[in-house]
Amino acid sequence: MTKDGTAQALDSAQVVSSMFALLPAPIGHCLRLRGKDVMVVDDEVYVAEFVRDVLTRHGAQVQIANSGSEAYAKMRTKHFDLIVCDHRMPGLSGQSLYRLVESGDPGASERFLFITGDVIATDLRQFYAQNGVQFLRKPFRIQELLESVDRLFNRSPQPGC
Repeated sequence: MTKDGTAQALDSAQVVSSMFALLPAPIGHCLRLRGKDVMVVDDEVYVAEFVRDVLTRHGAQVQIANSGSEAYAKMRTKHFDLIVCDHRMPGLSGQSLYRLVESGDPGASERFLFITGDVIATDLRQFYAQNGVQFLRKPFRIQELLESVDRLFNRSPQPGC
């Protein structure tokens, strides 16, 4: 409420930012993110920034791309240890981006985590299962994101954790 008693409208990014500010500092959960290079791909800017903030807080070096084509251009010049990617985006979809990356790097499925607000239809479920990629449905809780990332990194144990 403002001083004159009228309601103040908040956009989604403000709500997400204020929720994130209330979180306690990370505790001793081993996420294997320290020093990892992560690409977050989402056309919803506030979602991409929120995911970046969470992962950065846990030690990752995060870059954001707001489209599949922007992400692909960045991935052609740099290796990312983790790609958190929206499934449905205008232009180059998450699935199309995955196929492009996988064609040059068959191990890409071990580094992709899809996030989607769509109902998981049979064909989408088949795509995830056939390619061995993980997915997380929006909206998701911070803990769900962190657990999904942890499961992804636990596929191939890494030293230092």
